[in-house]
Amino acid sequence: MEKITLEAHKKMVGSTDAVFSFRGIIDIDLVDHVLASTHAKLETFEANPGIRRKVYLVLVECLQNLCKQVECLNHDDSHSGEYDKSAASFIIKTDAKGYYIATANFVANDKVESLSNWLNEINCYTREELRSVYNKILTNKSYSKQGGAGLGFVDILLKTNNKLEFTFEFVDDNYSFFSINVCVEK
Repeated sequence: MEKITLEAHKKMVGSTDAVFSFRGIIDIDLVDHVLASTHAKLETFEANPGIRRKVYLVLVECLQNLCKQVECLNHDDSHSGEYDKSAASFIIKTDAKGYYIATANFVANDKVESLSNWLNEINCYTREELRSVYNKILTNKSYSKQGGAGLGFVDILLKTNNKLEFTFEFVDDNYSFFSINVCVEK
């Protein structure tokens, strides 16, 4: 599945092969609605309850990440030019191999390097190292202001056993567009 580029984000509308797609302002109420709708859709066309559960849990982490990042930007009063920094996109697609979740949102440029470094670092960890980092974060309660300390990304890696694919697309002096793809294999 292709990453959501800034251009694709601007053009995104319902996709015929998507389980669910969205482009707009995201908040916790929308996340609750999407999770309920996706859960119902998964019940109708995914026979394996283990896969349904995994897709749902990964989706929860992905959407929580979107909400946290958008919330951070909403506390920033700087102007992002022609783009609404509160906007986000996500799409869930499926094929015979698995489920693909792609999310995209704006991030402040001063966060790009640390986020990129963290994702590259945890992508290199073994399963045992990921478990250790996960437990260390929980034990030390080393959460960020947004509440996660990257725990959600570690959790996604543990649940999917697949590397996170991500990109940052420079927008302007203040913001970049961050997209991440996750695969839950059937």
